[in-house]
Amino acid sequence: MKIFSNTFTAGALSSLIACVMIAGSTGIASANEKPSVYDELARLNPGTTSAQMQKSVTAFAKKNKRPVSVVARETLAEAKEYAGESESQLPATAAKNPFAGTKVKVPKAAIGDIFWWNSRYNHVGLYMAKNRVVHIPNKDSKVVRAYVSNLASQKAVKVMFVNDKNRSENRISKKKRKIASDFAEKQVGKKYNTNLVGNKVVKSKTYNCSQLVWAAWKHAAKVDLDNGLTMGVYPNDIVEDWRTHVYKKLT
Repeated sequence: MKIFSNTFTAGALSSLIACVMIAGSTGIASANEKPSVYDELARLNPGTTSAQMQKSVTAFAKKNKRPVSVVARETLAEAKEYAGESESQLPATAAKNPFAGTKVKVPKAAIGDIFWWNSRYNHVGLYMAKNRVVHIPNKDSKVVRAYVSNLASQKAVKVMFVNDKNRSENRISKKKRKIASDFAEKQVGKKYNTNLVGNKVVKSKTYNCSQLVWAAWKHAAKVDLDNGLTMGVYPNDIVEDWRTHVYKKLT
C-alpha cells in the first residue's frame, strides 16, 4: 500500500509538471501572437473595444451581403492609411513635401462648399459663409466656427462643392447648401468622435471632421459623400467622391 502511494504521488507529480510546461508554452505562444484585425481597429480608434469593432464589421458585412473577412481587411487597410501606417505610404515625417515650411491659406468660398487640406491626418470642413467654416480641428477639440483667415495648411488646400449629380460640374441648389450648413452649425460644441470606423451616423453626440461634413450632406440632400465600400468615411473619401467637384487647388 505504501509502494502504491509512492507510485501514485510520482505519477501525479509528473502530470502536474507536464501541465505547467504546457501552460507555460501556451502563454509564450499567446504573447507572440499578432493582434487580430479587430484588436488593430480598436487601437486605431481609441475608446472602442475589439468586441465592438467585430460587432460593427459583422453587421456592416451582413447588411451589404459581403464576406466579413473581406470587410474587416478593407476597413483596417483604410484605417491604417488614414493613420499614416499604410505599407504603401512613406511615414509622414519621411515623405517628400514640396510645401514644407510654407503656409497655404484656406480661401473664401460659397456656403455649403467643403475645404480639404493635406496633412498627416487629412482634414475637411464645411463653409457656413464665404469667410467662415464649421469644423472640428482635432481629437482634443470640439466642433467650432472659424474664420478662414485663421486657417492654413503646410502642404495644400482644395475647395470643392457638392454637385447636382455624379461627376457634374454644377453646384447643388442653394437651398440644400443652406440646410447642410445649418446642420453643421447646430453641432457646434460637440466633442470629437474617436471611432472613425463607425462614423457614418447623421445624428450623433460626437463627430469627427469627415463625419460632420458627411452627416451634413446626408441630412440635407441624402447624398452619401463616401467613395468607398468600407464602413468609415474619411477626408479623402469626400474629395474623391463623384458627388464632389474640386474647383480650386492651392499649394
